[in-house]
Amino acid sequence: MNLPDALKKYQPIIESSKQDYIKVEISKENKDIPITSSKIGGNPYLPIEMDYPVDKAGNPMALLAQLNFSEIPQLPDYPSKGLLQFYISMDDLYGLNFDNQTVQEGFKVIYHPKLNYPDLHSDFSFLDDYLKKEEIYPIVTGEYKLGFRKDVCYVSVSDFNFQAYFGSNGLEFFEQFEDTEEDMWEAYDGLFSSSGHRIGGYAFFTQEDPRNWKKQLRTYNKLLFQLDSEGEFLMWGDVGVGNFFIKEEDLKKLNFSDILYNWDCG
Repeated sequence: MNLPDALKKYQPIIESSKQDYIKVEISKENKDIPITSSKIGGNPYLPIEMDYPVDKAGNPMALLAQLNFSEIPQLPDYPSKGLLQFYISMDDLYGLNFDNQTVQEGFKVIYHPKLNYPDLHSDFSFLDDYLKKEEIYPIVTGEYKLGFRKDVCYVSVSDFNFQAYFGSNGLEFFEQFEDTEEDMWEAYDGLFSSSGHRIGGYAFFTQEDPRNWKKQLRTYNKLLFQLDSEGEFLMWGDVGVGNFFIKEEDLKKLNFSDILYNWDCG
């Protein structure tokens, strides 16, 4: 680790936070993507006996992403197969409920453990018509295939787990450096940033991790999926980021009924 001298004494702590995660990469090739492939945007894999997800207002949600875990390097506790889908409302808050970020009324996470249904929905014209409304600003414009590779990461300054390792949150920790506080923050964040698209590891926030100030949310301790902004085709508000978290025991059981959803922007 190429740490500044002032941070070198913390290297053992940083190394103890090491985790495997999956780096998600977006392919700009968006033609002839199979309906079961990992992707962002587009139409979902949806068995005919399932209703298309709608929000609490009865409006169709948009498919944010779907992850086919047979295409993804294995992480402990995460699925090894099946298709995990993330839908969000296209209202002005993209389905985020500040009072209860776990109620799946403005977002929906659906897991298909098997992909052998013979009959699938194929007519999504209702969705195309809805997304063309002037007041609708989709996060993803288009459909793009995803690729994956396993990597390692270390606790980031924005993730609430920083306090577990360093004894104080990022803001408080870097105050000790006084005149070089900003430099030390930027050096650490530059080395151990958690921005980008990922499965597992530590999360990135443009504002603040809600688990810092809502202690009841700290049981959602596994990052299920993070989708960051990337160019004009993928944008959360003003260059923001979206995250989905799950409790470790639910992840092991492949129970996706209780999810913490968050997004913020600068």
